[in-house]
Amino acid sequence: MIRHLIALPLILTLLPCAAMAANSNPERNKLAPLAAEIEAFQKSPDGRLAPLAAKRATQLIAAAIAAQSARQSSNTVAAKKALAEQALAEARTVARTFRSDQEELLQLQASAHATAIDPKTNTIYPALESLLIGADMQTDKAIAANEAGRLNEKTQFALAAREAFSKCITTALPDYVDNVNRVLSTAAGNGAKSYAPISWQLAKDELALLQAYIKGVSTQFPRQPERVMQLAIATNSLSEAIREWRKDYGSFETLWLNHRKDMLRIAQALGSADSDIPQLSKPDSQALAERITALREQMETNDRQWAERYELLKKQSAETLAAKLAEQRAQLQKQQGEEVATLKEAFRVKMERETYEKRRLEKLRTLFGTDEVQILVNADGSMLIRLLTLTFAPNKSALGEEYQLLMDSVRSALELYSERNCSVEGHTDDQGDAQKNQLLSLHRAEAVRDYLIAIGVDATRLDALGYGEVRPIASNEFEKGRAMNRRIDLIIEAPHE
Repeated sequence: MIRHLIALPLILTLLPCAAMAANSNPERNKLAPLAAEIEAFQKSPDGRLAPLAAKRATQLIAAAIAAQSARQSSNTVAAKKALAEQALAEARTVARTFRSDQEELLQLQASAHATAIDPKTNTIYPALESLLIGADMQTDKAIAANEAGRLNEKTQFALAAREAFSKCITTALPDYVDNVNRVLSTAAGNGAKSYAPISWQLAKDELALLQAYIKGVSTQFPRQPERVMQLAIATNSLSEAIREWRKDYGSFETLWLNHRKDMLRIAQALGSADSDIPQLSKPDSQALAERITALREQMETNDRQWAERYELLKKQSAETLAAKLAEQRAQLQKQQGEEVATLKEAFRVKMERETYEKRRLEKLRTLFGTDEVQILVNADGSMLIRLLTLTFAPNKSALGEEYQLLMDSVRSALELYSERNCSVEGHTDDQGDAQKNQLLSLHRAEAVRDYLIAIGVDATRLDALGYGEVRPIASNEFEKGRAMNRRIDLIIEAPHE
């Protein structure tokens, strides 16, 4: 069977090393389950439906393992692990969406591969090989377009693949039907018409539908022609088994005793068994049905009695409940009065704080020149300061002297928010190797952090994170977008309540 195989990349070589390292350091065991989960997804049928997302998850978990081996901070490792988990979730979503949207295509692919096999050689018929390869290639293009978000292309490739698989099935059907007939002939020789008449007739009916389509009598395309061969094989196997049972008269007694044993288990569960020996027990379907009916009626009677008792208890406790409710109402009114006073005070404090924060934000904006930074305030109160004018030489992380004034302004900004911690985040475009981009972004973030520490910022307030190419803010298809993605962001944490 020809299928497009997705090579398992870096993770297959890193996982054994990660497992050995985990044995020597219990902390590293925290990454092992996720690494195994990602590897299992890549090996699963869904792995080929989201190859890029699966590869990204592989690279990110490899980066987390490398960061842990390099003894980077637990926050850094946790951030990398979170990114790997996010990539795995994305891969699963992409695969699930494609499978749901293209269920017919995937079924046609499976049917085409099943019907194109020559049972004599267990290989694909030569006449169908190129057609099947072409259909598989169209399917792979549809998968790639789906993952890239090019939905129109996905639809076009999927349609071409379905047409090719349908043509492959139609071409293979005459030989396939001949092979099914040979299996059914063998089944007939084993007495299938007498020993397995229901299975035999079902297989014949399914085969007749295929023959009607081949002859042009029916225009209904067979969706799962491989079912006919499965039915034929099952019919032959059942016929052989029944023929052997007929030769061994004791087998009929075994079948009967097994049936009686099952009935006895049901009778014992219902409390109506008269013997624990299958040969001596006399449970029959009518007696069991009557016992079940009696038990159901008993349960209904019990339910009525409990309902009556409940109503009586409810009536007896009505006065007590009314008294308690009155007491609770009084307490609630008192509590509401206290809460209103508390809310008024909280509102006053909130207004004062918002006024203070607004003035502090205005002062922050005066620290920087026009177009020097971009300042965004998030809903939770955290702040993003994007250093628009800060750039690095290609593949370098050294901070130039020309950014001294900018760094002085950043220091002043951090002093303005001295009660909050700050994360320095490095980002890159998607050019080059993802793991190298991640390390480069981390080194650039560390360079900014170290410079700020050198000019007086408290080191305990700063953390450096490198996200590489996984958090773009613009399209990487154009140079302008890539330049925007190569950036340093400062995240000032939300205020502590």
